[in-house]
Amino acid sequence: MSAVDWPAVLSGGLGVAILGAVVAIVRAVMGRPLVQASAADQISTTALKLIVAAERSAERAGQEATDAKREATDARREATDARRAADEAAREVRLLKSAILAPTATLERLREMVGEPGANGSAGVRV
Repeated sequence: MSAVDWPAVLSGGLGVAILGAVVAIVRAVMGRPLVQASAADQISTTALKLIVAAERSAERAGQEATDAKREATDARREATDARRAADEAAREVRLLKSAILAPTATLERLREMVGEPGANGSAGVRV
């Protein structure tokens, strides 16, 4: 058997270890931009998904606002119609009250005022 040259083995092993460490460092440094690029792509993809979701939400909100505006317009129209009907009813009550309290009021004349339109051709006549 031959004698092992330990200093050569140790220096060779040390050289391989140093070379391996250098290769690992170079790979880590070179791979780092890829990791950053991959993270940037992931963030971009996530941001894009959030933007799409926000756009859909904005579209739904816009449609809901349009529907609410239409409903508000309808409600305003119904309120206006109800106000007109109430005003007309109040006018009729005032007219009937005036007719009842008039010194010249007769039962026949009051009956004509409150009768159905078209009865004997004289119903609905106002005093």
